Amino acid sequence: DTGISFDHEMAEKLSNKYHEKLKQKEEKFYQVCAMYSEEIEQYKQRNPAHKLSDPINVASPTQIAILLYDILKEKPVDKKSPRGTGEEILSKIKNPLCKAVLEYREVAKLISTYIDKMVQVVNPKTGRIHANFNQYGADTGRFSSSEPNMQNIPSHNKEIRQMFTASKGHVLLSSDYSAQEPRLTAHMCQDQKMLKAYQQGKDLYTEV
Repeated sequence: DTGISFDHEMAEKLSNKYHEKLKQKEEKFYQVCAMYSEEIEQYKQRNPAHKLSDPINVASPTQIAILLYDILKEKPVDKKSPRGTGEEILSKIKNPLCKAVLEYREVAKLISTYIDKMVQVVNPKTGRIHANFNQYGADTGRFSSSEPNMQNIPSHNKEIRQMFTASKGHVLLSSDYSAQEPRLTAHMCQDQKMLKAYQQGKDLYTEV
């Protein structure tokens, strides 16, 4: 109901920074493509009805698949998806092209999911983000957040979290229950080995 304070100045700064990063990643991709310019040209001549744009679109899975499997003749690493271009598949193929595509996608995802997206969900009346917090949102019965998902802000990227600030005179507090369910289970069933593990400060999962 109260909403979350949002730093528009920081968001704009990050947007400029990451769009510039995206340009750099795109240029790097084109540099890698240039290494295979001869093979690409030969493919185009052999296939007049090819689906490659000029320059090749780094964000197009179809064009990346043509590059990898038809032009560079990379062997499929996934039987279920022989022409796949997903993150898991590309990370298994040892080719500079795959690395360039993955680096581009990583930055593009941060921009579309967080940096540019969060500005759009700020309530114009309050200037704050009012997300949904659902008590039984997950199938497992866990708490969840949606529109936007405020439980999914990346922790490895410290900059993105700086867009969310405490209101004047307040602080942001982060807290977490550590292995809440097993602790309750140990208390309710009074299993001596479980209780002993907790009393001695051991890792319960290792003990189990």
